[in-house]
Amino acid sequence: HISPCLPQAGLMYKMVTMVPPGEAVRAGVRVCRLLQKPGTFVVTWPRAYHAGFSHGVNCAESSNFATPDWLPWGRQSVEIFRTTRGARLPCFTHELLLTTLARKAATLSAHISSWV
Repeated sequence: HISPCLPQAGLMYKMVTMVPPGEAVRAGVRVCRLLQKPGTFVVTWPRAYHAGFSHGVNCAESSNFATPDWLPWGRQSVEIFRTTRGARLPCFTHELLLTTLARKAATLSAHISSWV
């Protein structure tokens, strides 16, 4: 089902999409909000939609990171992006991440190696 707010296939996977919170709530999505203060950070969990905007002058930076137990979520994400018409391409391949980890497995902790 594509919402009237999302008339274009794959639009949810583009960096320009903002979904009105009321629309998400009507679709059964739990919605929360926060005000990020200077010097703080926000962690977004796998499969979470997030959006934001600035209330004035802003200097921001984002960083993507993942713990080893994220790898199955990454695999699921790859499949969703591959099968969704109009979805954007990932910035790097999941396969590259896995092969890089596998090549370095001997130097990784036992916990991380068990996921590769």
